[in-house]
Amino acid sequence: MANSSALKKELDNLPVTKLNTELVINALENIKTLSTKYLSMTSSFDRFFMRLINVEEVISSSQNNIQLADKLIEQLHATSSSNITEQRLITSLYNSTDIFYSTSQKLESSVDKIGGYTIQFTFWLMIPFSFFVSFFSFFIFKKIKIKTKQLHDAIVALEKSEEEKHTLAYYDSLTTLANRHMFTQILEHELKQVVRYKNSFALLFIDLDHFKYVNDTMGHDAGDDLLVQVSQRLKACTRESDTLARFGGDEFLLILSGKDSYKYVNIIAEKILSAISKPFMLGENEASISASVGISYCPMDGADSTSLLKNADIAMYKAKTNGKNSFAYFNEDHNSNNINSNITPIAVNG
Repeated sequence: MANSSALKKELDNLPVTKLNTELVINALENIKTLSTKYLSMTSSFDRFFMRLINVEEVISSSQNNIQLADKLIEQLHATSSSNITEQRLITSLYNSTDIFYSTSQKLESSVDKIGGYTIQFTFWLMIPFSFFVSFFSFFIFKKIKIKTKQLHDAIVALEKSEEEKHTLAYYDSLTTLANRHMFTQILEHELKQVVRYKNSFALLFIDLDHFKYVNDTMGHDAGDDLLVQVSQRLKACTRESDTLARFGGDEFLLILSGKDSYKYVNIIAEKILSAISKPFMLGENEASISASVGISYCPMDGADSTSLLKNADIAMYKAKTNGKNSFAYFNEDHNSNNINSNITPIAVNG
């Protein structure tokens, strides 16, 4: 299981998105129901036998599971009434997942201990009584083993809902590229690197030409298929150090990092245009589109994310005006043939 401190550190940067409350509550109710059902099935003699072989923590662990599940369910309802922040709730869920896993391991340890005592009692006691002990121990062993597995399945469902929330928060569900939120965070990080290490980078704004025509004439499913194929071709045009994201609709953004990024802008822009201009197979139909690419540089064309995005967008429309299927710079004096790596960045706040 993932380290809980690392998970809590990652939670600090999670965006405010709606938690899948229904899935989480169902998982918690399952944990609570399983623990309650187990306690109701455990007779006084069962508990006496557990005390005898020192595995009574099976009872206390089940009781603790019920209390913890009730507390988390209350917090979920409190979140919907705005009495508790979702960030605090998510932290509680991760901490509680650790506790549930720990409880599951204790239960399995106790079950193994019961199995061990069964073997010892078989040798220690007289043969007639050993049959009774073996049967009774096997009954408890089987009962706890089944409940432990069900408890583990419920915990996995709870953890899966958190993983799905993280994926939805940072990645585009259609193309699996970074989404707008993650791209914005990476862009802010790159801006800080410009100040700290006097770096520079290029921002490419990529917009598909004629995408609406494909979407309108061939249907939205074909449009989605086209976006997936475009994202794959764009990935093939970039380096490992670059950041590619789907910004929305048929718009993509690309960050070329590093002081020497100016050397590769023309090369990568031309590769993108060439890759997108090749025909796409959408089911049994063939479609042809192109791309218009706008380029802005940091810090020369802007020292903050808003300015850089705006100027790259302006450059992209310049490329469309020039006949599409082309790339253009926001400031032609800053094209890759004129920039040198000795330009000193201007100061940036943050």
